[in-house]
Amino acid sequence: MYKFDKTKRSCAAVSSVMGEVLLTGIAVIMFSMLATMVFSLDGPVDSPHVAVETWARAPTDTISIRHCGGDVIDTDELKIIVSIEGSSYVYSQADLSECLNNSFWELGDVITINTNDKWSVSLTKGSPVYMYLVDTDSKQVFRRVTVIPGGGGSGGWLTPAWVIDDDLDGDNSNFTDILAEGDECYTQYSVAKRNKTDPYSCDTNEEFLFDINMADYDYRLDEQVTNVKLKLVYKPHDNSFLVIRLNVFDSYPSPGVWYCENGNLTDSNDWNTYVTDLSDRINTAEDVEGLRVRLEAVGNAADAAVKEINVDYIAVSFE
Repeated sequence: MYKFDKTKRSCAAVSSVMGEVLLTGIAVIMFSMLATMVFSLDGPVDSPHVAVETWARAPTDTISIRHCGGDVIDTDELKIIVSIEGSSYVYSQADLSECLNNSFWELGDVITINTNDKWSVSLTKGSPVYMYLVDTDSKQVFRRVTVIPGGGGSGGWLTPAWVIDDDLDGDNSNFTDILAEGDECYTQYSVAKRNKTDPYSCDTNEEFLFDINMADYDYRLDEQVTNVKLKLVYKPHDNSFLVIRLNVFDSYPSPGVWYCENGNLTDSNDWNTYVTDLSDRINTAEDVEGLRVRLEAVGNAADAAVKEINVDYIAVSFE
């Protein structure tokens, strides 16, 4: 009887140990299966992170987006979807590389899209444009931006805020003399007679300062400006001038420089209208803000003769 009880207790102990081993084995197997399932799942997609600045210009149908910080973007892994007036257009990887002339988009780089040239689509001032920056590797939109096209250009001709006469009589003309064309109000620029030692040297001038604040026209200082036109309506006192010269101040880059726009304006004794395109030199918002125009002349007559040029109107326009 004693031997049987001892055998019974021994079998119970073995069963208990085996049960614990079996349960432990099952737990290990289940944990391994769970770990395998968890670690086999794809991790979160690592999309690019970038800060941007955007602006758009309706008259020129251009949208610009500047890289302001964050990851350097490989253009082969980027495309931009642009939504205009409910229709979507794609600016591809090839377009980006051509625009940037580089295979990367990095800090300070500006992508400029001309919607008319690219898709024959015009922008409307005040109508939102939606842009989606897509990482083609992860197929994820990593940046959404809305830009409102602004600016209708100058909206017409803008006249100077100041007129400064550095001439013989020393009196400044009033800027109201040039506000309207054909109103019988005009400046009086007293022209110096020619210098015998340097006949073409201009000792006097009449200067026009425009003092335009480009922020009033929705322009940034570093933004491009197009189709900058200058209109001048003037009349020489007679047709006996050695030279009538038109100089323009190009303010950017600082400190700026004067250049001769026309060194031989007509001296016809009548009201003359002269219109010229300044865009080859005056082509940024900063240029327009610093715009100054100077009229210089040298008389070609006897000492007793009076030489004078009248300016009826001078104005600038831009897009």
